[in-house]
Amino acid sequence: MREWYLVAELAGLDGMANGVVGVSQKAKRNNWLRRRAPGASRAFEYHISNFPVEVKKQLIEKYVTDPEEAKLLMSLEAPTEEDAPEPSNVSKIVPLAEVRDWCELPVFDVHAAAGAGSLVHSEYQIDKLI
Repeated sequence: MREWYLVAELAGLDGMANGVVGVSQKAKRNNWLRRRAPGASRAFEYHISNFPVEVKKQLIEKYVTDPEEAKLLMSLEAPTEEDAPEPSNVSKIVPLAEVRDWCELPVFDVHAAAGAGSLVHSEYQIDKLI
C-alpha cells in the first residue's frame, strides 16, 4: 500500500498548485508530515493523510487498483507524535565497564605559578574523574 507521494506527483492535481514549488510551499505552510524520498538527496515525500479528500481521490484513481486498499487509504489519518519514535543521536548504550580502559583520563599533580611565584597547591587537585 502506497502512502507517500512525491511533490512532482502532486503538482497539477485539482486542489493542488500547478508547480512543484507551489506544492512545496503549501506543504511547508500547512506543516505536512514528510520524509526524505529514498535515493533522493533533496526530494521529500508527503503522507496521503495530509491531503484534502478530492486530492486523495485523484491519487487513488491514478495509483491504486485494489478497492480494499483504496478504502483504507481514504480513511487514513495523520500519524500522531506518539506513533513516531523520538529522534535520538544515540546508536547504542554500552556499560561503563566495557569502555573504562580507553575513556579514563589520567590525572596529574600539576603545580602552576599564578603570578609572582604563587603556587596552586595540591588541595585543589582532582582526585578521581570516574
